[in-house]
Amino acid sequence: MDHWVFGNTMCKLTSYVQSVSISVSIFSLVLIAIERYQLIVNPRGWKPRVSHAYLGIILIWLISLSMSIPLFLSYHLTNEPFHNLSLPDDIYTHRVACVEIWPSKLNQLLFSTSLFTLQYFVPLGFILICYLRIIICLRKRTKKVDRRRESESRLNENRRVNVMLISIVVTFGACWLPLNIFNVIFDWYHEMLMSCHHD
Repeated sequence: MDHWVFGNTMCKLTSYVQSVSISVSIFSLVLIAIERYQLIVNPRGWKPRVSHAYLGIILIWLISLSMSIPLFLSYHLTNEPFHNLSLPDDIYTHRVACVEIWPSKLNQLLFSTSLFTLQYFVPLGFILICYLRIIICLRKRTKKVDRRRESESRLNENRRVNVMLISIVVTFGACWLPLNIFNVIFDWYHEMLMSCHHD
């Protein structure tokens, strides 16, 4: 489709809902990492309850909704992209596009960089630290147990847990990296992408 037909509300909501969904997904993975860390590394300490889970979910949604407000405010309907087109019958005269319009380029770059940091680097670092501590803790426990008395199934279970934890971190990093790199390049080097498209 060469123009926007869904109105101003959908224009603002589309990117907003996308950003909120990404934040909720990522922060949920962080909460899961915290819960696993607490239950495995510090089993006798504070234990997460159902009420804590509800509170965590509410906080995740509130933070995600708040973080994405600038996106909601920055998207507008405009016919500016069609001003320089010279086509017969003026087919684009009353058509509009849904575009991001920021008060300044600096505001856009600050927001996109902050979002990249809060949606990718901080959660990835947090998850990585939690799971590394869990792996270290499981290895220490394995060494403390007498090898002659420890069953092979227990050793295999610890190995499976370690592989699963490493897989979660690697999958998280690999799956979210392309989108984040594209968003950063699009915001910081928009002209470069446009020239690649035309070539």
